[in-house]
Amino acid sequence: MKTFKLYSLFLLSILFVFSSCSKDDDPKPQTKTELLTAKAWKITKIKENGIDITNRSDMAILKNVRIKYNTDGTYTQTSSGIVHIGIWEFNNNETLLVYAPNTKVEENWDIIELKSGSLKVRTTMIYEDEYGVKKTMLVELEMNHA
Repeated sequence: MKTFKLYSLFLLSILFVFSSCSKDDDPKPQTKTELLTAKAWKITKIKENGIDITNRSDMAILKNVRIKYNTDGTYTQTSSGIVHIGIWEFNNNETLLVYAPNTKVEENWDIIELKSGSLKVRTTMIYEDEYGVKKTMLVELEMNHA
């Protein structure tokens, strides 16, 4: 009889363990907005036309930039005590990060990767060099949580 009680208790505990592990307990995947707005970001790598320029002296200021995206579509960028507030949105099925949408200064950044703690983006910039010659530059940024 004692063996029967132990066996019943064992079966009951097994039943409890399996019934408490359901798919409902699995964490819901975060949306891209949740991933982007979870914490502030800092730039950890800068590439120009595929070449890592992170440690170039003229890039030092960018490594101090911190960007905090907010769920209301605003962002705050700080660097060396200077604060800039702007507007952002996702486009193209959340594969494009757009700064200052629908304005003359709109910037579009392709999202290469967005996961918890890691953001990689790229854009093509057109600028004039010191001689007035138009140049094109592919810029890639890697960011981690600040």
